[in-house]
Amino acid sequence: MDPNDHGMPVEGRLTRIESKLLRGVALVFILALLCYLLYGLVTKECTTLNEKTIYFLFVFYMMTMPGFLPPIIILAFTGLWTAPPFVYNPKKYEQLFLHVFTSFLWIVLIFTQIHFIETNHWYHKLTGIVLAGVLIGFFVMTAIFSAFWVGLSPLGHFVQWMELGLGVGISLYMILAFYFAFTGDYESHKISIVAMACAAGGPGIFRSLRTTRELVSGRLLNVRQYGHYWDVLDCASGVRDNFVDVEATYFIAAFLTTDVLQYLFYVWIGKNEHPLVWLFCGFPLVWILLGIGLRRYAPTLKFSLAANYTFNIVRTNRTQQPQYQEPKPHEQ
Repeated sequence: MDPNDHGMPVEGRLTRIESKLLRGVALVFILALLCYLLYGLVTKECTTLNEKTIYFLFVFYMMTMPGFLPPIIILAFTGLWTAPPFVYNPKKYEQLFLHVFTSFLWIVLIFTQIHFIETNHWYHKLTGIVLAGVLIGFFVMTAIFSAFWVGLSPLGHFVQWMELGLGVGISLYMILAFYFAFTGDYESHKISIVAMACAAGGPGIFRSLRTTRELVSGRLLNVRQYGHYWDVLDCASGVRDNFVDVEATYFIAAFLTTDVLQYLFYVWIGKNEHPLVWLFCGFPLVWILLGIGLRRYAPTLKFSLAANYTFNIVRTNRTQQPQYQEPKPHEQ
């Protein structure tokens, strides 16, 4: 696809971050990760607590792959950074790359830790202390920075509230995981690590839910029809409100899905009555309810549940900027 096919300025797109080499590396990495997860699901046993924990993390991160694969494949073949059915602002690709890079480093670290816990406990402790403590901090900071200061996508204030809760939760779980490791309570340490890994993978579940919606709606493969995130804020209030409603709905769905999966894991290993489970599974619910309650005092947090966009993106030719239109009465 030619850079101009999407009606986007060439400057800012063909930087070193979007080089063909890096795009190829990204594609190879995501495919290698997919193969690794599939191999793990086939070969891992599920008898001990360690084995069940490892198997669950393989299953969980496999569920994030539908959210990660399409954007990486689109990036590899077109150079567009996307969150179907939208394209990110090319002027902010550097900030986006920083967050994506730390996110995938975090996934690599998770499975590096999984490997070492089975083969070398000393390396497991070393990488956990040196890398996890530093990398998870960068991961959380880049996520919060992208959401609040860079404005990579206009998802709305309620989603920002949810992302803030995600950062608070991951940081809390990490502190508890280190505390239990240092005090020798390895059972609580493992429970805390699973909570942290699930929370960090929650945005992947969010993307998987969105990918499923786009696949069902038929928009996923129509890359040339993708809209532009940065145009949404300039649209009529009906378009903006519906966009914010949909993103908030799917973010809540991702939080709840992650919560349910995590609780089912604790039931599976017979630890669902552990005091930490109440904290780890209760925190997301409390944060959602708190955000909903705050809407009375913070109108910008208001949203309505919506499963899909009700506005249309119309493009009469390949190089025209997309025009967002309010739906006709019969399309409401």
